Amino acid sequence: MMQFEPILEGYIFYLVVSALLLICFAQVTYFFFQNTKRKTFKSLLYSFFTIVLLMYIVQPFWEKELPEQTALLIPSNSKKEDFGNIAKELGVDKILYAGEKIGAANRVKLYGQDYTKEDLLAIPMVDLDWTPNTNAERYFEAVNWKGILRYGQRQHLKGKLFGAAGKLQVKLSEEVLASQELNQEGMVDLHFPALILGENELGIFIDNEKVGEMRFYVEEAEALDVEIKVGFPNPESRVLRDYLIKRGDRSNQSIQVSKDSRIVSEVENGRKPILFIDPSQLVNLNAADIGTVYSGLFLFNLSNPEQDIFNLNRKLNTGFELNKVGDISLEVEQGVNVFPYEFLLRNNQDSLFSSAFEIMDGYSVGVGLMESSYELQFAGDSLAYAKIWEPILEQLSPMDQSFHFITYPIFQGQSTALYYYTDSLEEIELEKNWVRDPINDGLFKFQFISDQEGWQETEEGIKIYVESSGDFTSVYKNSLMFEFLKERRSLSEELRSQAKAKEFVPDWLWFLLLLFTLSLIWIEPRFRS
Repeated sequence: MMQFEPILEGYIFYLVVSALLLICFAQVTYFFFQNTKRKTFKSLLYSFFTIVLLMYIVQPFWEKELPEQTALLIPSNSKKEDFGNIAKELGVDKILYAGEKIGAANRVKLYGQDYTKEDLLAIPMVDLDWTPNTNAERYFEAVNWKGILRYGQRQHLKGKLFGAAGKLQVKLSEEVLASQELNQEGMVDLHFPALILGENELGIFIDNEKVGEMRFYVEEAEALDVEIKVGFPNPESRVLRDYLIKRGDRSNQSIQVSKDSRIVSEVENGRKPILFIDPSQLVNLNAADIGTVYSGLFLFNLSNPEQDIFNLNRKLNTGFELNKVGDISLEVEQGVNVFPYEFLLRNNQDSLFSSAFEIMDGYSVGVGLMESSYELQFAGDSLAYAKIWEPILEQLSPMDQSFHFITYPIFQGQSTALYYYTDSLEEIELEKNWVRDPINDGLFKFQFISDQEGWQETEEGIKIYVESSGDFTSVYKNSLMFEFLKERRSLSEELRSQAKAKEFVPDWLWFLLLLFTLSLIWIEPRFRS
């Protein structure tokens, strides 16, 4: 299809075109009014000259596809002779080092991820394909975790390790916080509660070989409202209430000492409380209160698991199922004994440390198989006790009223987003760099690029850790490549247009056409009929 690219722009273009058309019209009108000889021929001749001149000004052109030339780009620390077979397999015309001029190539195949930002920015606007290098030994292909949490919330490390086999562990000094056996796919999926306020720095190990460090920041937990109802005084409920009070939560306790008598310890609640009950209190429980009066429920201190869970299912219309796995109690991690059962989970259920949870309409109902956990507190092992109860509290808790969140790792020199959520819009006071989400009024975003590595504090008092390019090198290089390719994909229309060549009418042909028409105009008056 014919297109145009005028040699003049703006008002000058319209002025010149208008002037040429007016001159042509005036000349043709003159020929007809003066009754000039060969007026039709003269008019056609002057019109043809005007058309040639106008076409020269608007410069018509046609697009044609360029013949494809493909280059294989390899890292500068590689050897070209090692890529002969790969080049044949990919069907490339030549092999180039990063930083070399691409030349006439209009398609580039990038091999590997060992490129600097400067190497990538030096690649001209051509069509790009990327083939990651999977021959390297043991490296993180991808990894991420939560950068900011509240006390007790579960940290989630997930990603993919290439070429790794063995036991993956997350350690605080010599203490193992979480571990998993890596499968052939190398998928990483670890959870553990965040129990140290402030800056956290943990080691990631495979078979005692350190492969990275994860750093994150832990804020104080928002105070929870908890109500504990039991049928008799017992150390399990007493120790749990003491733990919640020390944690900063508002905890009420109700102990039924007879059919019509209760011992009640009350504090003023701020929000809907979480209800903890033992099986004896199911009889007096109003099912309609769960989700309305209470934000969640947890059944603990079981005596007969099968009967107790049957009663819970009948009362709240839940679907917990048990499978008996033995005749005697089982000792699990943290040194706690649990009843010899396991939960058969459904789609709307989840399990945590010998406990199961069913997600209802906006709230959770949970049940625990622990025989008791108070012995840990009596033994002075408050950390082990917290590892059991903090994930349970998180599962039952309503969403925090306000919180920050960010995904790690973030790298020096790369664009990153920090988010802040609040459900109290009247009290919001943020710096001007925060942008409100157009859909969710309570969500704000702060986009930033950090030129420094290490711990950095925001104006809101939040600590953020920025990795150098030497930390999680493979992840950094992969993210750099993804960011680069994403930017190039956004320019795909421009890339497609650059893959075509513009064919203009050559200047020598314009010269001949103008010379020919001017010659005819000069000869015509001298021609005698």
